Parts: sequence; structure tokens; C-alpha cells
Amino acid sequence: MRATACHTAALEASQHVNQLIMDKSRDVICANDAEGRFVSVSAACEALWGYKREELIGKSCVEMVHPDDRERSRLANLEIMAGHPVTNFENRYVRKDGKVVDVLWSAYWSESDGTLFQVARDITKRKRAEVALQKTNRQLASAHQANQLIMDNSQDVICSLDAQGRFLSTNAACQSLWGYSAEELIGRCYLVLVHPEDRVRSKQVEAGTRTGGKTDLINRCLRKDGSIVDVLWSASWSEADEILFCVAHDVTERQRTEKALREAKEAADRANRAKSEFLSRMSHELRTPL
Repeated sequence: MRATACHTAALEASQHVNQLIMDKSRDVICANDAEGRFVSVSAACEALWGYKREELIGKSCVEMVHPDDRERSRLANLEIMAGHPVTNFENRYVRKDGKVVDVLWSAYWSESDGTLFQVARDITKRKRAEVALQKTNRQLASAHQANQLIMDNSQDVICSLDAQGRFLSTNAACQSLWGYSAEELIGRCYLVLVHPEDRVRSKQVEAGTRTGGKTDLINRCLRKDGSIVDVLWSASWSEADEILFCVAHDVTERQRTEKALREAKEAADRANRAKSEFLSRMSHELRTPL
């Protein structure tokens, strides 16, 4: 008698614990028969699906599965009932109010009880976050591809320098501007390209970008073959990344044209002055009798 009483008390205690778990769990804990009808279900079903426990008992879970997920869910149930438990099956359920929720299932089939024991967790927020992340990743990939197309096809050099002025990255245009490949420049200081007479001024302007934002500079650079090119630099310092982002544009022809125009203007000015002086002398001589 005493052993029976102890066994009964232990059984009641176990049932009490199980009931507490059923009542307090935020996940839905349920049991279904071989046809998918609910035999028991925890109180969390109302939060997940909008149905009270009483409404679900005897109801087939198939009716609640999203139409597009029913065949996949049916095949998964067959696998489970064949002795292959699952812990990460996902499908969509339609709530009582018509809204769709994403559900993660863990399920085990008990052949002796003829019952499918399951735990269902709401992963709607997680799935939305995953979709948002996938969208962001696609946008980033698209932006990266667009940037790469710009880098690959730009006739200007697009590059980045670290805080010491060393090349971190550069596009292929560096080959046509300076005669160096990108691999030859990575890790080298840009000042090695600058004409010795322009290095001090270039370094001063570079330092100014750290406080003044964007900066434009024209200096002379030495190509790999020793020839000189005039380069217009547009630079912007990123304090957060500690990187100087630069665009270098070949303005050699423009500089030559501007120089030629200046020289032509200066020559014209000299000619005008000489003409004026000549006319002034001639006028003076004509007014002065012999």
C-alpha cells in the first residue's frame, strides 16, 4: 500500500510539473493523432495561432498550414512517423485572424501511443529579420558591383591611402597614369610618385584634409618611365575609417594648354606695350620740329 501511495504521489507530482510546463511555456507543446488532429495543446496556442485550446482539440493541424506549405509538411510528417524525428522543420501557419506566422517545429512520433508529440515556436520576427538581412546583403552586393564597375572602367585613378599615406587600394587606371600596376603600388607611400619639388606642398595639403574635409591639389608626378604628369587630386579624409579616399585625374594636357594660353597672353601684352611705346615715341617725334 505504501509503495502504491508513493508511486501515485510521484505520478501526480510529475503530472503537476508537466502541466506547469504546458501552461507556462511560450512555445506551443502539443500532441496529435495519426490524422493530425490535436489531442492536447498548451495555452501558448492562443498567442501563436489565435485559437483557444478548446477550439483546437479534435481540429486537424493541416487546416491551419499555409496552402503553399501543406505538401512539404505532409511529407515531413511521413518521415517523422517512419522513425525520423525532426528538430528544425519550418513552415507557415495561418492564424485565426488570417495573419501568417512562421513556425519552427520539433517533433517525435510515438508508435506505442500512436501520437505525434511536438513543440512549435514562433519564428516570425526571426524570419523577417533574415529577409531584411538578405535584402540588405543583396543591396550591398549590388552597390559593391556598381562600385567595382566604376573602379574598373574609370579613366581616373580611384584609390585609398592609410594614415601614413600608403596605398591601401587603387584601380587599374594607375597603370595608364603612372605606369605602375596596382600590385606595385599597394603598401607604398604616394609621395614616391610626387615630383621632389612638390612633395612638401603635397604633404601640407594632405595634412590639411584631416581637418578641412575635401581638398583639391594639383602637383607633378613622376611616371615609372621617368616622364612627368600633372595630376589633380581630390581627397576626402574619413576619421571613422582613418582612410584618405582620393581621385587622381591627369591634367597634363590642360596644364600645357593653360600654360600656352598664359604665354600667348603675356606675349600679346608685351607686343601691345611695345606698340604703345612705339606709337608714343612716334607721336612725340612728329610733334617736335627739327
